[in-house]
Amino acid sequence: MGKNSGNNFQGHQANPSDYGWQYQGSNAQSRVEFYQHPTNGAKLDYYPTTGTVKTSLDHPTQGKTQMFRRDLDDTGYEQVLQNPRAHTNQGYQTRANQPSSSYSAPQGGYSSGGYYKSQQSSNGYSDGYY
Repeated sequence: MGKNSGNNFQGHQANPSDYGWQYQGSNAQSRVEFYQHPTNGAKLDYYPTTGTVKTSLDHPTQGKTQMFRRDLDDTGYEQVLQNPRAHTNQGYQTRANQPSSSYSAPQGGYSSGGYYKSQQSSNGYSDGYY
């Protein structure tokens, strides 16, 4: 578990609404808040008790992607709020499987400036680390 995975994480200082994100609701049981950005359609799930941030968007070359970032400090969190595609070197990505004719990152290779290790998962996504 990461450094913020314990019960003593206090949350980030920045408010997503101050960066144009619109609050969509929350789930008290899962301790998650949902936001959507009106200009780019990106979605953000924020887990304030652990500091985990999940962004979902339609990447121009990779298709629909989900990026999980754990243990972000305030600066990294603000980078994600400003640009949901920001590379913070603290992310884990899932991506919808592409048809065989499209490009996919080499197994265990480098792609888009980050390390990508492809792994088939049961949800129809390829999982990778960025």
